[in-house]
Amino acid sequence: MMARRVKADLAEVGEGERLEQARNSRKAWLLIALMAVGGLIGFVVAMSGGKDPFTDPDGWPPAMAIGIAILFVAATVGGGLILARQTDEVQLLAQYKAVAFAALAYVLAYPIWFCLWMGGLAPEPMHGALFAIFWLSLAGASLFYRVR
Repeated sequence: MMARRVKADLAEVGEGERLEQARNSRKAWLLIALMAVGGLIGFVVAMSGGKDPFTDPDGWPPAMAIGIAILFVAATVGGGLILARQTDEVQLLAQYKAVAFAALAYVLAYPIWFCLWMGGLAPEPMHGALFAIFWLSLAGASLFYRVR
């Protein structure tokens, strides 16, 4: 008897649950679209020719570099604004804290690395490594604030 009642209660989805499901669906489609933009950028870079697109001494064609930069800014800013509208206050606060942590990691890492390099104690700061530090600290802080 109790099992039937639980199944009946689960079948009745309220307005709040429907709104939450719709919001989660919109967030998922937005993230899929943003990943597609990133995949497109990666594909264009990979197909641009040359041996290694990141260390090729000839660099990238200026039009490709400008296009990728514009697409990156549009996807990051536009996607961020749209995503913020689909995020509730608690999740948004956790994201703000994670971004602040990642920014702190970058702001600490670069000047320290630069000073050690200037003193001859470390190699020249590497842009890719600093970018990785930022994104890894952002991912770690996001996970921490999500499960905390």
